[in-house]
Amino acid sequence: MVRLREGKNAAPDEDALSTSDWREVKKAFEQSRSMSFDERTAATHGPDWQRANLGIMRYEDMLDEDIPDRAARIAELAENARWLAL
Repeated sequence: MVRLREGKNAAPDEDALSTSDWREVKKAFEQSRSMSFDERTAATHGPDWQRANLGIMRYEDMLDEDIPDRAARIAELAENARWLAL
């Protein structure tokens, strides 16, 4: 478990990941560092977030078009939205 010191980040627990996992983490970090903020946001935020245009994300944008009973699922999400944390 990583414990944070007040005001500082803790060193990563290098035993938590395999060598190949660390290689991928480093690769992703380098790729991220080479991107602008807008490029990084576009790469990590899906179309549902992008369509919200810094506003409220719509349930229908979060669900794939081809899921069974899509309309019923959207209605259920809308009905229960005040109790959900996505």
